[in-house]
Formats: sequence, structure tokens, C-alpha cells
Amino acid sequence: MKMFFFIITSCLLLLITSSFSSCETGHLDDRLTTINNSQHSIFSIIQFNFPDTALLGNGGCIGCFVEIAPNASEYHLNGVNWERDIKRRNKLNTLTVFIVHSDTLRKYPFEQLQADYNILRRYDLTVDQLKSMDWKVRYP
Repeated sequence: MKMFFFIITSCLLLLITSSFSSCETGHLDDRLTTINNSQHSIFSIIQFNFPDTALLGNGGCIGCFVEIAPNASEYHLNGVNWERDIKRRNKLNTLTVFIVHSDTLRKYPFEQLQADYNILRRYDLTVDQLKSMDWKVRYP
């Protein structure tokens, strides 16, 4: 639970800090959206370490952990530009999106979630795939 709050706090601090830094585009890129079509809350976790499929504690982006209510959607923020950031951070131009049940993330330490790989779904999406999906990741 401490790790969960540390991660959320870190992401919020990064968001606040980046809002004062000079973004290349002058605004945050909020195109990447996860749509939750399930009946329970989920977390959408963004990572750039593909082809490694390990679930890391820090996704390395502003909106790396986003909670999404049932039948709702939320966007992930990026301080630069999603295309450039994915290409800069991943030679295969692929972003990984992990979907985790919010109860699981609240009930177990993040280390246990990592060890058990207790995720609902993993999407490995190239920039071209994301563009063709209009930057919308739908679960399930």
C-alpha cells in the first residue's frame, strides 16, 4: 500500500513539476485514452519497456497510473508528444498498457502484483496501431 501511494504521489509531483517546465508543444498531450467498458474500476498503467513485459513500479510518464471508473474513460497525460516520446523511449516504437483491477492494486503490495503478474490485460501497441485506434485503448 505504501508503494501505491508513493507511485501516485510521484506521478502527481511529476505532473506539477512538468507543468512549470517548457513543453515542446506548449501543452500536455492528452490524446491517449483508456476506456473501461467493464463493471469494475481499473487502473491503466503505461510503460515504455517493451519487449520486456515486466510490470515496473514507475512507468516514467506523467499520467503513468490512471484509475478509471466502470463504464468511463480517462486520459493519460504526456508533457511532450506521445509519438515522439514513444519513439524516443522505445526502439520498437511500442507502448505497453497494463490493465489492473483497482481492488487488486489496493489490496496487495505492488511488489506482490509484480511477482504474481496479477494483471487483467496487457496491450503492446505501436505508434501506428495507436493512431489507427485514434489513441483509444478499450478494455475489455
